[in-house]
Amino acid sequence: MDWKNIKTFMIILLVLVNIFLAAMLFHRTGMDIYDADAIDNITELLASGGIIADKEFLTAEHESSKVYVCNISEDYNVEIAKALMGEYIEAFATPSGAEFFAEDSMLSLDEDFEIRFSANGFEAPETTNALEEAERESLMEKLSSLFSDEKYGFELISSGKKDGLLFAETVQTVSGRSIDNHTLRCWFDGDRLLYLDGKWCFLSIDESFSAHTLDSVNILFIEKSELESRRAEQEDIPDLLTVNNMSLCYCSHLSVDGSKLYIIPSWHIEWAEADSNDTYYNAVSGEKTVFEGTIVN
Repeated sequence: MDWKNIKTFMIILLVLVNIFLAAMLFHRTGMDIYDADAIDNITELLASGGIIADKEFLTAEHESSKVYVCNISEDYNVEIAKALMGEYIEAFATPSGAEFFAEDSMLSLDEDFEIRFSANGFEAPETTNALEEAERESLMEKLSSLFSDEKYGFELISSGKKDGLLFAETVQTVSGRSIDNHTLRCWFDGDRLLYLDGKWCFLSIDESFSAHTLDSVNILFIEKSELESRRAEQEDIPDLLTVNNMSLCYCSHLSVDGSKLYIIPSWHIEWAEADSNDTYYNAVSGEKTVFEGTIVN
């Protein structure tokens, strides 16, 4: 027997069965609304594939979202360097971006929008203390000044202080929703920026268009199919995964030719199991998104 071909056939069959079952449910209940019986069936089918999901994650309001498009100019790195450093002395191309040096600061920019800025060779402390309310208000003013833009916003993830310096970790937002793979850690000395480290987009939004997004049930069935396929390949996958939270967010994706940045509606699945990493799906295409670097947890 050709066990390799049999195994491939079984994987394909599992995927087709999941698609058929999901299609039957969607045909019964419409594209966006699931009645109580359908929710019970969906819950049971997901559990058969090792996904435990409360009903609140299966009845999330479905909505269309916008995709945002940013054109990347050749002068982008130079513009950011001037905005953060003023006049710089030297600039060097690197394999993945550029580095800039001024008398008292350095800036590193990568093509995937990773950014690291340090003044006076500042190294970020590992621990911080809690802020007073007045200090927090002052910090928010500094962040608003640094990230003020009519298209983007930010949300504070955490904050603190150390030796008179103020710290913030933030996530970038668009249309009031977080761009989960855009986070920055910042340090301030008074009104002076001392340190930046993370990923951020300072590009203008040049285009946007509406996109129909897959709902949470579609996404969970896609995840169910993938888990079953990986188990069939004898990967070490837990028998059960429990959805701790599931929410819509945005994630950015660089175009193949590097000329555009797309900010795309995405589903963020947080698993209850401590040893399971969060999962992201493109809510428009249904493709799983794999990121390296900082992600909102």
